[in-house]
Amino acid sequence: MFNGVRQGSVLSPTIFNVFINVFIVRLRHLSFECHLRSMFIGCLLYADDLLLICPSVRGLQTMLDVCVSTADLSFFQCL
Repeated sequence: MFNGVRQGSVLSPTIFNVFINVFIVRLRHLSFECHLRSMFIGCLLYADDLLLICPSVRGLQTMLDVCVSTADLSFFQCL
């Protein structure tokens, strides 16, 4: 029913980067995230893992809510 890019396709890394960039951009606009000097470190990525860093529980919950809403929005736009 759903079509996507096959694993190992030459388009896979590019499409993944475009998809994950939406998360990063939305997280950077929050006021809860962490900064080291002027560098945003509230969201660390390694391969397909995402680590959220926040000094407060409330802020972390907000970041998680943004990630969930972004994933839901992205999923429904693909339908």
